[in-house]
Amino acid sequence: MLLDRQTRHLILSYHFAPNAGLLNGKMGGVAFFGQYAKHTGKAYFREYAEELLDEVFDMVHENIPINFVDGLCGIGWGVEYLIQNALLEGDSDDVLEDIDKKIIERDLLYIEELSLHNGIRWKRRRPGKIPIRCSKESRASA
Repeated sequence: MLLDRQTRHLILSYHFAPNAGLLNGKMGGVAFFGQYAKHTGKAYFREYAEELLDEVFDMVHENIPINFVDGLCGIGWGVEYLIQNALLEGDSDDVLEDIDKKIIERDLLYIEELSLHNGIRWKRRRPGKIPIRCSKESRASA
């Protein structure tokens, strides 16, 4: 089956992903395999997602970008999505504490670029809501 073949390819590929990000890196693999585990009911896909998540957090360092595509905002959004959809267990405030601190170290009042690729915007997480952390409108409500 084509999906099985593609899934095997992804299992091999995600360990070599060049960054930790959601759209271009390992966090995207975490999201995919978390969903796929729920879809198939196979625990080993969930275990693989958790293994990739460990690799994501190992890659978080001082110089990682904050953007949504391949940085901290995308990683934070991905973790929040997984927890709120019961694909991962944990308290997002605890899991994302270090990432939250790194993001708010920047002075958000001076950020001019608000695109998904380069912009950032942090919005407090609320139960039942997955935050969109990249929008001008949320800057006014924060």
